[in-house]
Formats: sequence, structure tokens, C-alpha cells
Amino acid sequence: MSSDTTLPGVAPVRATGGQIVRRGLALSPAIRDGLWLTLLLAVLSTVGGSVVPVVIQRTIDSGLGDGGTTSLSAIGPYLLGALVLVLLTAVVAYWMRVRLFVASERGLAELRVTAFRHVHDLSMLTQNAERRGALVSRVTSDVDQVSLFLQFTGITIVISIGQMLVATIIMAFYSWQLTLVVWACFLPLVMSLKFFAGRLSRAYDTVRRTVGEMLAVVAEPVVGETGSGKTTFAKLLTRLMDPTRGTVRLGDTDITQVAFDDLRRHVLMVPQEGFLFDATLRENLRYGRRDASDEVLLATVADLGLTDWFATLPRGLDTPVGQRGESLSAGERQLVALVRSALADPDFLVLDEATSAVDPQTELRATRALETLLDGRTSVTIAHRLTTAENADRVLVFDAGRLVEDGSHAALVEAGGVYARLHASWVAQASLGIAPVAD
Repeated sequence: MSSDTTLPGVAPVRATGGQIVRRGLALSPAIRDGLWLTLLLAVLSTVGGSVVPVVIQRTIDSGLGDGGTTSLSAIGPYLLGALVLVLLTAVVAYWMRVRLFVASERGLAELRVTAFRHVHDLSMLTQNAERRGALVSRVTSDVDQVSLFLQFTGITIVISIGQMLVATIIMAFYSWQLTLVVWACFLPLVMSLKFFAGRLSRAYDTVRRTVGEMLAVVAEPVVGETGSGKTTFAKLLTRLMDPTRGTVRLGDTDITQVAFDDLRRHVLMVPQEGFLFDATLRENLRYGRRDASDEVLLATVADLGLTDWFATLPRGLDTPVGQRGESLSAGERQLVALVRSALADPDFLVLDEATSAVDPQTELRATRALETLLDGRTSVTIAHRLTTAENADRVLVFDAGRLVEDGSHAALVEAGGVYARLHASWVAQASLGIAPVAD
């Protein structure tokens, strides 16, 4: 699916647009089925649209007499012909687009299944060498780009080329000199297309790599003493508050430039105490996804490994949770929050001490659910228990409202700074049998 091919010790070779299209058609027989009929309909639609200006010209020349008089008998046949031509063109264009959309969606389904199967067929060595987000990007984002090309860009190219050819023929019929002038002005634009197409292709490669990196698993626990600014940091990431100075960026994007609907759809915060409304469990879970059916709710519970907990509820999805969830324990309220988060299916999760105030059995369930929930997602975890930090890819350490350290667990312990002090205190508490916390 990539537009470049890389072999060990060999410089990347960029495939041309034609090569990519031919390979995509070879891998998707459903797109090729009836393709020539679809292209013929596109040509007929183009010709029909291009002939209308000629009909208008003939109507004006024949229907307007001396003194501005209009001869209805002279323009009647032209008007009728134009009406019939417009209707036929609309029918042909509609038929062409229906065929194109149906064929492309069938072909893309085949292409996505083929790509997904190929990912599964890759060796373990290749799987481990590739970031998981890059593989997901191949199956999703790249196939989506092919879909956009087939359904919009591709047909636009066919129609545009057809319009240029028909327009050239018509102009040459009336005045070959004027035709040469038009093409003399148009050729520099045509020649510049390759330059801009190359720049767009390189820009898309950058976007695809960025998508792959964002989809890859990145876990960044945030640690620090009470009042050090951990929760404030989490609220800044999710834009529950804005900074008084400076900017907060996700990737290269200033989050103040992202619409709230888009931000809430892709970035989600699981607070320390999830809020529940005085309603049934079903209604509270659906705040993660309003249109979720009971089957989807139960499947999500099962996916998170929480079926054993759900079986203890007296009325299942109809269980009333009480005002602010008082009918459930603190741990159960957090489990509800995790299921709700899974239903929302965000790209980026911020967990504010999500397992810091639960009993051991519920913590085990929550930990198991979190492993599933965080798989394939970028996450920032604010955790009191430093076992979470030990397993993280990256640890951010706050002290007195400032980010003072940033690195892996091993590197920060060796550095002997704030994190090393917190970790030493945590280890000492654990050796004395005291429930260790990070603050």
C-alpha cells in the first residue's frame, strides 16, 4: 500500500501513480469488473455536458433576429434538444457514479481484507520490527486514500480529460488560432502538475508515518507528589482548562485549533471518580456511545474481561446505579467508566489515577480491562502506584507545578533525581508491608 519500497541496504524507490493504480486494480478484481462500461458512461456524461454550450450558441444565433426579435419556431428544436440532452446526461452520470461507488466499495473491502490477511501472514520478526501503528495505518488510512481516489479524484480526472478533449475539438472547429492561444496558456499549468503531485505525495507520506506513530502504543505515566500539577497537566491535555500562557499541542496541532466535538471524540479522560447519573447501568454506559445496542454493551464488557463482575449485578444492564452511582462501590464505578471509555473508542486516553482507590479484586479487574483498553492507543496515566511507571515507555515527573524529569523508569532511577527519591520511598514502604503510593 505504500508509495515507496525499502529493502535492507537499498535506497527507497518511489512507485509512480500509475504503478500504484495498476497494483491496486490487480489486487481488487471487483473494481475491474465492468470498469470499461463505467468509463464509457463517464465519457458519455462528459460529451453531453460539453455539447450544451454549443446548443446554447446555436439557439442564440438562430433565435435572435434583427431588432432583437425572437423566433420561437427557430429556437424550439434547440431548446427541446438541449432539454433531452441534459436529462440523458444526468441519467448517464447518475448510473456511472452508482456503478463506480458500488464497484469501488466492493473492491476496497477485498483490498482491506487482503491487506489485513497479509499483516497476519508476516513473520514474527517483521511484526516485532514494525510499529503496530504503522501496520494499522496501512490497513485503514492507506485504503481510505485509495477509496477517495477511486470515488472522487479518479473520476474527476477522467471527466476533466474528456472535457478538455471535447472542448479542444469544439474550439478548433470554430477557430484553430484561438485554440492554439488557449493551449499555450494551459500547457504550463499541465507541466506544473507533476511537480505539485510529487510534493503532495511526499506530504502524504509524512502524514501516513505520523498516523502510524500516533496509532502505535505509547504509554506515558505521570508521577509526582500531591499538588505537583499532575491533574492540572491531565486537564490541559484534554482541554478541560486552557493555559494562561504557552500552547498545548497533540502531535504538531495546537488543541485550541481543534473543534471541541472532534477533540472530545478522539481524546478522552478517565477521571479518578467517574460521574454516574441516577439511572440504569445501560443508560450510564451509553454516555460512551449513544447508539450502542445491548449486544454492543455486553460485547464491550466481555472484551474488557469484566463478564465475571457483570454477572454479580442483580439486574444486569437494568441495574439502577443510584444518585452519583452510590449503589455501586468506588471500584465498580471505575469499571463503569472504563467500559464507557471503550465504547467511546478514543485515539488518546488520559487516565487520572484510575485504579488508585479500589479494593484488590476490583483493581485486578480494572488492570486487566486497562490492558485491553490501552492496546493500540496512546495513553497518559497519572498513577500513585509506581508499578505502572516501571512498565511505561516514558515517565514524566512533576514537582511544584513544573515538569522536572522525562525519561524511562531505569534512566530516571539511575539519574538520582525526584523520581529516584519517590521510587526509593515506594520501595521502602513496600518492604514494610505498607501500601505504597507515589505521593
